[in-house]
Amino acid sequence: MGAVVLGLVILTVLIAACGGAEEATTTTAGVTTTAGVTTTAGGVTTTAGVTTTAAPVSATQYTILVGAPILAPFYEPYVAVSQGFFEKRGLKVKVVAVDGSEGQITGLASGVGNIMYDAVSTFLVPAAKDFNPVAFYMAVNSGLWDLVVPADSPIQKLEELDGKVVGVTSPQDPGVNLVLNMNRVLGIKAETLVVNDPMQALAALDRGDIAAFSGVVVDIATMQARGIQLRSIASSEFRAISGGFGYWSPRELMDANPQDFKAIVAGLQEARAYIGDDPQKLYDWMNAQEPILAEDKAFTLALANQMIAMRPTDVQPVGYIVPELFQKWWDGLVVNKIIDPSIGQPTDFYTNDFFAK
Repeated sequence: MGAVVLGLVILTVLIAACGGAEEATTTTAGVTTTAGVTTTAGGVTTTAGVTTTAAPVSATQYTILVGAPILAPFYEPYVAVSQGFFEKRGLKVKVVAVDGSEGQITGLASGVGNIMYDAVSTFLVPAAKDFNPVAFYMAVNSGLWDLVVPADSPIQKLEELDGKVVGVTSPQDPGVNLVLNMNRVLGIKAETLVVNDPMQALAALDRGDIAAFSGVVVDIATMQARGIQLRSIASSEFRAISGGFGYWSPRELMDANPQDFKAIVAGLQEARAYIGDDPQKLYDWMNAQEPILAEDKAFTLALANQMIAMRPTDVQPVGYIVPELFQKWWDGLVVNKIIDPSIGQPTDFYTNDFFAK
């Protein structure tokens, strides 16, 4: 597998992926990303959400789309590819980084990729009915988004954000749903301000434009790597209200290839077991792909700790989608008017059919 993007290279790529003017080029697991432009082998090119492809993907060849060229948040498919867990099950799988959630949705809908990893709140939107994505494996149940304040902020709990402004990276960002749920559950009124990327979030906090930031843990780690200490004020139970992160694919493809998807689930489970619940094992595996620079070790290990801590340990089999939890996510998204319930029932958008009985 190609080089793992870490440390300062991660920061540069994140800025470029979020629309920064500075051009940056890097290669990760065979994917070349240049200032928001991703090119992969096989004639597939993605540029600013516009995707073209030279040929469809065959039944035993699968492309998993992820929203950033960073390994740690979605390490399972990278591990499964590098260790041969898919290959030994007769599958050809590659992991391709595209430009955020929009790039993943566009790529899945157009057939560039046939599996993607993202949040429940990203997929359960009215547009979902156009290509009917279905979740078949849930990697994280508490969500990758957190709500943080500077370490020296007087704000100690969510209720104290009443009347204040919270930074988010985009209007469609799952961080928005986290704020909406906070307002609904606690009966307060916090506003949101789009800050686009972690660096602009830092500037907004420094100017006092925002009192808190609702963002993905990678963005939060990026901000902390720049020297600001941040403190979470949202419990894992509260973060779970906004939905988990998992793997989605069109129902038609899964119905046509059930044995393949059983093999994909088994490969992901084996990758999870290979790393276990040990952040050091994840760090060591990343370091084996390409040595981590000394100045990046603390950041990388901290990120590994965050990712491992978010994997549920009380759900069996691993990756199983808990119906009651999915219903809770659905209800919250309907109440917040993020999804229109006319798109169907919650059970239309997830399946546990591919887990070993």
